Amino acid sequence: MKLKSLMTSAAIISMLATSAAYAAGPTEVVVEDDPFVVAEAASSLSPAAIAAIAGGAVLVALIASSDDDDGSSSTTTTIVAD
Repeated sequence: MKLKSLMTSAAIISMLATSAAYAAGPTEVVVEDDPFVVAEAASSLSPAAIAAIAGGAVLVALIASSDDDDGSSSTTTTIVAD
């Protein structure tokens, strides 16, 4: 009979100890952020910026295709060293 009461009291003590170990007050919920960051899509250029780029490209094309010989002369000079 002693063994049965010893085992019963041991079981009751272990149940109380484990329930006390798991007992806790209100805890704060921690929300972890997603480790992967989603990059935002690149913003498109405004219409004014597109017009400025297109206008600059047109000016460069006009300057490159001009046939005027007034701007620069292509003379070659040969220097002979003695």
